[in-house]
Amino acid sequence: MPQRPNVDLIKLTWEEKRANPTATRAYIAEKLAISVHSATNYLNHNWLAERNLGHLAYADQELQVPRSAVENEAWGLCQSGDHEWLKVSLYEGRAFHITEEIREQPGHTGSTIRDVYGVKTCSFCGFSS
Repeated sequence: MPQRPNVDLIKLTWEEKRANPTATRAYIAEKLAISVHSATNYLNHNWLAERNLGHLAYADQELQVPRSAVENEAWGLCQSGDHEWLKVSLYEGRAFHITEEIREQPGHTGSTIRDVYGVKTCSFCGFSS
C-alpha cells in the first residue's frame, strides 16, 4: 500500500478548493506551499480511495475516517455516477440501506390495494432506486 499522506494538508487543500471552486491546482499548491503534483493527488478521489481515505465532496462535510474496502469501492462508483452497485447485496448496510415504502390505492367495493416497495438509498449521496 502507498505511503499514507498528510491528512492535515488534504483537509487544507479541500478547504481551499471549497472556498474557491474555480481555483487551479497550481494556485492551491502555491498558496499551501506544496507541489502541484501533491495538490492534484489530494483532490483526486481515486488517489484518496487507494489510501483508504474516503472523501465526500460536499462543502459541509469533512474528510472521512478510513472506510472498509467495500465502502471505498461503493463510494468511488457513487462519485462517478454509477449506482448499479445498489443491486449487489454485499453493499447493503455498509453503503446503502433499504426502507419500506407503502402505497395505498382504493380497490373495488371499498377495498384497499396496498403495494409495499423496498427502496434502496445510497448512504453517500442519497440516490434512491
